[in-house]
Amino acid sequence: MSRVVEEPLGPLNFLLRLEDGREIQFSYLSIYLSIYLSIYLSQSVHLSIYLSIYLSIYLSPPVYIYRSTYFRFFPICHNSFIFKLIPIYLSIYLSIYLSILARFISIYPSLFTSIYLSIYLSIYLSIYLSISASALFSIFSIYLSIYLLIYLSFNFSSYLSI
Repeated sequence: MSRVVEEPLGPLNFLLRLEDGREIQFSYLSIYLSIYLSIYLSQSVHLSIYLSIYLSIYLSPPVYIYRSTYFRFFPICHNSFIFKLIPIYLSIYLSIYLSILARFISIYPSLFTSIYLSIYLSIYLSIYLSISASALFSIFSIYLSIYLLIYLSFNFSSYLSI
């Protein structure tokens, strides 16, 4: 059984240190920023807050593990200032995307549309999460996710045009 040690890194971050030496950094700043942008851009505030909190927490470990695995061969990139800002850029992008999604769900409130959009979102996120894996299988997963994303986009746009 592996032991997890939590270490605060200040008021906005904390670090989980696993027994096998891996470190996972969570950023409260990206969660706060995501919530703020979601409230600012979206009309359906509750749905927007829920989605942005869930995805900010859900995506924080894969982003950090992917970065530390990929850039351990490039220590210059790992210590650069731009490298440390990647979670903030990602949270801005995700919060804008989720705000548009939440507004879209509030415009089309039928159950079918909500289910379809959640499938669309999960396939979209699988593209990103497959990048965080370091296995060769992730390349196949990326191509499959892109294909399914394009297929669902065409189907969804044809559904809205009816």
